[in-house]
Amino acid sequence: ELYVDDAVDLIEEMPANVVKRILRQADPETRKEINEILKYPEDSAGSIMTTEFVYMKRNQTVKECLEKIR
Repeated sequence: ELYVDDAVDLIEEMPANVVKRILRQADPETRKEINEILKYPEDSAGSIMTTEFVYMKRNQTVKECLEKIR
């Protein structure tokens, strides 16, 4: 499994017919995220951003945070 931004990097190098097949097989949320990143110009910050992030609460311990990340 790839991060969406890494998948987009690969998809940008593929022929359109292959991309269409991949997107048809992707789950709706992943397809939406891929299409969102593909809207940005190739050399823009939006085209290289990541859409995944981890949210932690202030009162969480380091141990709890590491467990959540794993």
